[in-house]
Amino acid sequence: MSENAYKVEPDALDAASTDIANAKRAIDGHQQSLDRSTAELLTLWTGAASQAWGRTQHGWQGDLGEAMAAAAALSTAVRDAADAYRDADDAVSRAWSI
Repeated sequence: MSENAYKVEPDALDAASTDIANAKRAIDGHQQSLDRSTAELLTLWTGAASQAWGRTQHGWQGDLGEAMAAAAALSTAVRDAADAYRDADDAVSRAWSI
């Protein structure tokens, strides 16, 4: 293969898409667990420190939400790329089979 060429393995892209989706689900689960663990604390803890921590945690959750949305979009894009490569390969195969 030429040094300027590349090879795409759609099955490897599918595996990467699945890995990304699984990692996102795991992180979502950890976040839900953290939210449950801190919910009671936040009802009992009062004062300026509690408010500052709550604002900071809210910011972290927003950032994590953005990262998880990006992970979901990436997983979908990688899966779509695998499908597109398969479709293109099938089309070329059909064209040469005439």
